[in-house]
Amino acid sequence: MDLDFGLKLIGMDLDVFSDIPHEYKAFMPYDGMMKEFSKSAFSLILYNTIGYDYKNYIFALPNKYYDSLAAGVPVIVKNTFLSMAREVESYKVGVVIDPKNVDESVEKIESL
Repeated sequence: MDLDFGLKLIGMDLDVFSDIPHEYKAFMPYDGMMKEFSKSAFSLILYNTIGYDYKNYIFALPNKYYDSLAAGVPVIVKNTFLSMAREVESYKVGVVIDPKNVDESVEKIESL
């Protein structure tokens, strides 16, 4: 699959992306991070979860989510992140994906 966008990680260069071509930028001052965000087509809100029942992950509204929106960048959130998913769908500020349905997720991301 040949996509017209690349992946940029800010903060931590995660091993999970080791087999995916990407650019990495180290942690930076807040204003620099916001400038980087504002250049992006979208922001992927991603973090490991312990399990579906762990309420802190289900209902979390992390700073990256709000920073992305403040920079005017649509967000991509997992459907099990209930609070973010509800806001994304309600305010139409990105897409909600189901990582188990890769084809549909890719279509939603490409539609951004």
